[in-house]
Amino acid sequence: MSKIVGGFTSFREADQKEVGIVTKFAGDIAKKIDAAEFKYFFSHFRNDVIFLSSKANMHVFSRSFEVKGVKTQVVAGINYTFKVVADSQDLHVTIWGKLDQTHELTKVEKA
Repeated sequence: MSKIVGGFTSFREADQKEVGIVTKFAGDIAKKIDAAEFKYFFSHFRNDVIFLSSKANMHVFSRSFEVKGVKTQVVAGINYTFKVVADSQDLHVTIWGKLDQTHELTKVEKA
């Protein structure tokens, strides 16, 4: 496998630490995508709801939040781009791992 200097790696299976990074942003991810869809799911599938907390705010993924893969890019820290399936929606989620070991959600888009 050849690497491009400054480029992303290929997608691979995310390890437990990487899954933890993206999972802690689940609430923020829900905010960035169509919130109306989640309200619909919550009202129709209330017994199947999984609550995921981000800071003090509660947000809802009613069916699932599954990390399918990750690719990384070394910058001033590490950029992680995750393939995520949330409530049957394929998403690409980018998180910047800063040099001080904190993380920032930088991009969420439907794949």
